[in-house]
Amino acid sequence: MDNKIKKISDIPLEKYEYAEYRHIFETNNLKMSYVSVFPKCEVPKHSHENEEQTYIILEGEGELLLGKEKIYVSEGYAVFIPAGMEHSIKNNSGNKELKYIYFVSFIKNK
Repeated sequence: MDNKIKKISDIPLEKYEYAEYRHIFETNNLKMSYVSVFPKCEVPKHSHENEEQTYIILEGEGELLLGKEKIYVSEGYAVFIPAGMEHSIKNNSGNKELKYIYFVSFIKNK
């Protein structure tokens, strides 16, 4: 049962110069991670051909690039990112971290 219930602060960090990730759960079909984007930093533009993603913004505010569209996001926003769409997120929260959880649904080739 302990692999089905986790305390986020106990999960090891995966660190980058722009953010920290805690990978909460991953199965063959989905992935869930907690992300803290550092002040004035940005997750680089990227896309996933075989993943659909959803971000749930928990704290802070920022600018999400979704394709060519820039969207303001803050606490309480949810964003769907279709497979293959280029995206990034920038922290505009001053000296606070931008925190969100992302969910990935893996798309299987038929």
